[in-house]
Amino acid sequence: MQKVNYDLRKRDLSIERDKMVAMLLIADLIKWMDTVEPAAIMLEGSYEADETQVFSILSHLERELVYNIEHTIHHMAIIKIAAINLYDYQLPADFGVASSTLKHRSQHVYS
Repeated sequence: MQKVNYDLRKRDLSIERDKMVAMLLIADLIKWMDTVEPAAIMLEGSYEADETQVFSILSHLERELVYNIEHTIHHMAIIKIAAINLYDYQLPADFGVASSTLKHRSQHVYS
């Protein structure tokens, strides 16, 4: 079974600094996602600074991908706050809002 530990992931600042590097990696990721098979994985990590207590739990590739979508929306919300407050730049009202929140809002009237 494949093990995944986000704490041990390769960190490459060129992805953050070079738009073309990021775009090429995104294209590679899209190709990979078209070919990868669903699979159970073992998720490992630690919330301790010294990593003395490491957890290991069963997860699934699709579950981890869904979590990444949700986490991306969280980052979009932070980007929206910065865009509005630092640059007075307006983004669409639903930018950075979770789909569950959008659905909830559409079903309820707020005054």
